[in-house]
Amino acid sequence: MDPLLEDLNEAQRVAVTHGEGPLLVVAGPGSGKTRVVSRRVAWLLRQGARPSEVLAVTFTNKAAGELRERVAALVPSAGLWVATFHSACARILRENHAAARLPPSFTIYDEEDRRRAAGRVLRELGIPSERMRSPALVRRISDWKAEGLDPAAAARKEAGQAFPDASRAYERYEALLAAEGAVDFDDLLLRAHRLLEGDAAVRGRYRDRLRWILVDEYQDTNRLQFLITALLAGPAPNLCATGDPDQSIYGWRGADIGNILGFEERFPGATVVRLERNYRSTARVLGAAGRLIARNRLRHAKDLRTDAAAGPEVRVEIFDGADEEGEGVAGAIREALDRGEAPNGMAVLYRVNARSRGVERALVRRGIPYQVVRGVEFFQRAEVKDLVAWLRLLANPRDGEAFARVLEAPRRGAGPSARDRVLAAAESRGIPVRDALLLGSDAIGVRGRGGAALDEAAAALRDLLALPTGSVADLLVAVLARSGYEPWISDHWPDDAEERLENVHELVAAARARDARPEGEGGLDGFLEEAALVADQDRYDPAVPRVTLMTLHACKGLEFPSVFLVGVEEGVLPHARSTRVPEAWGEDEAGVEEERRLLFVGMTRAKRSLWLSAGIRASGWTGGDSGPSRFLEEIAGPGVRRTSRVRFAAPPLPAPDEPRMRPFGRRAPRPDEGGAVFEADPIPAEAVARVEGLPFRVGQRVRHERFGAGRVRRLESHGGSVRATVEFRSGVKTLDLDFARLEPIREGA
Repeated sequence: MDPLLEDLNEAQRVAVTHGEGPLLVVAGPGSGKTRVVSRRVAWLLRQGARPSEVLAVTFTNKAAGELRERVAALVPSAGLWVATFHSACARILRENHAAARLPPSFTIYDEEDRRRAAGRVLRELGIPSERMRSPALVRRISDWKAEGLDPAAAARKEAGQAFPDASRAYERYEALLAAEGAVDFDDLLLRAHRLLEGDAAVRGRYRDRLRWILVDEYQDTNRLQFLITALLAGPAPNLCATGDPDQSIYGWRGADIGNILGFEERFPGATVVRLERNYRSTARVLGAAGRLIARNRLRHAKDLRTDAAAGPEVRVEIFDGADEEGEGVAGAIREALDRGEAPNGMAVLYRVNARSRGVERALVRRGIPYQVVRGVEFFQRAEVKDLVAWLRLLANPRDGEAFARVLEAPRRGAGPSARDRVLAAAESRGIPVRDALLLGSDAIGVRGRGGAALDEAAAALRDLLALPTGSVADLLVAVLARSGYEPWISDHWPDDAEERLENVHELVAAARARDARPEGEGGLDGFLEEAALVADQDRYDPAVPRVTLMTLHACKGLEFPSVFLVGVEEGVLPHARSTRVPEAWGEDEAGVEEERRLLFVGMTRAKRSLWLSAGIRASGWTGGDSGPSRFLEEIAGPGVRRTSRVRFAAPPLPAPDEPRMRPFGRRAPRPDEGGAVFEADPIPAEAVARVEGLPFRVGQRVRHERFGAGRVRRLESHGGSVRATVEFRSGVKTLDLDFARLEPIREGA
């Protein structure tokens, strides 16, 4: 058998050797998806496709690098185009910058650049901060661009709305980016789509060139990514999409699960291959995850199976608060380390970053080394952004945000007044801001210390511009030497200068690695793109001997022998924002299903050992105490062991065959508090007898004169009063029934 196929199962072979026409590979977690994608690329090259005819799209730089390396180890592949969606679009725009009406070395603004630019716009327009702040403006503009709306269309949509300032600011924001030769993150997709859709010549060139297109993680594509893929693939697409609806977790940022669920409808005649054999997890981990995800309706049904042993029981631990949960997790990690397990084989996962704090404190107390994976942090460090700003201004003379940073890195004495004089000179003379700086302080009209600082920065830029183009690393070294930035670090940040210098050296090392890439992938523009488009996973280093802490969204595509999932609590996972209560009752199923998929992704990162925990703690989302997530009910079954470590009676999880209830996460009272709490439906008769005149039951629909219709989630008695926790459309309210006017809603009404 062909070596490319001999270690594949039958479904994998079918996917790898598929000929022409659309192909959908529905790949369950741990089913060898990356192997299939890399083997398919290698198979196409072996069958006669040229590397330049193949485009493989992934969702992170890390995944792109891994795919590139895997293919290169199998077949000659120089010239193969492997990219993320955003980097592919950036390359399309650079290759066609004139048609896209962009300068050849346009800058990609990251989130901080966008906020600073938005802040400048709001100040220029005189919009006070109490009416709109820059982060809110950036979010609104991002939403408009995701819908494909330009400023004029946004203004029409916003006509008569409460915030007319936003569309006006959007227009000025776009003018600012155009003046500075910049695009933001959303523009990469939006402008590439407009270019491919509107320019038949450009579209035709890419269709003629790209005979084979592969898109990984297809379930996470958004509307524009789908449209771009369809435009590149053409009417008779050789498109291979791989993904899994059960792992679609980015709906909150525009991903459309309908792209993968509707693949066969949009690409008639498509072949569908299901990869259902799991090579990663034990049978118990897979069983618990399977019971969870089976609750979802928006999915392709799969029969996940494994030949692995049953493995240890999946543990569900309920704690009395964040500190206790952190200590419990750290204690379990310490026990594993004492047994000889490697720290880099363990991961602690959480829904939101704030949930890591209790674990971090406990790990520090026990002396357990750990790394927190927040990948964008490196390229957001001040010293890294400072040096990248020098590179940006060398590449793009119109980059106003980079210019402002260069004046402060190192700080020489040119304050906001001197900076604004240069910007004003550039605008009045119609020249790039770098050229205005090079005119000199006398021409700009800046005297004294500020003028000297401007001239010093200008002299450094002249020297750097005179250097031969080529190595980005050599250019960075020259920036360090000519700007005086390295010694300034020690003077400006004496307390952590050593760490910051290490970051500078790592940046130079990253530039050297980029320089070593094949022709067409290196260069200053390529390096700046990578710096702007880095993702969380791109900073994860599996070789570091530390326990890894990361969010569930960041863990996609990774695996660990042992996984600890913390904060599996109602209001956190599922997140409070994912649910609402419509008048007819029922939840926002799409939101809850995505939260369930998020937990499914986290659980299936575990190869052998899986721990899920909830702390009964104060929660900023619900305004009260949080409790175990409903999802913990759904994984209950063979091979799952639940332990409560609370100091009072925690509500039990119902057996799988009992009617599902939705505990909204309120703790039971401690024994010394007295009273009674009821969260089961129906309430046991012996419990009802303890409270005279109980007016409602848990689960009953009720109406409030102000909040409207809702459902009782909890009843508790204290002394002679009864309080009801009711979930309304507007949120959860705890009401004293002596004062609140609640009326029962007759079933069926």
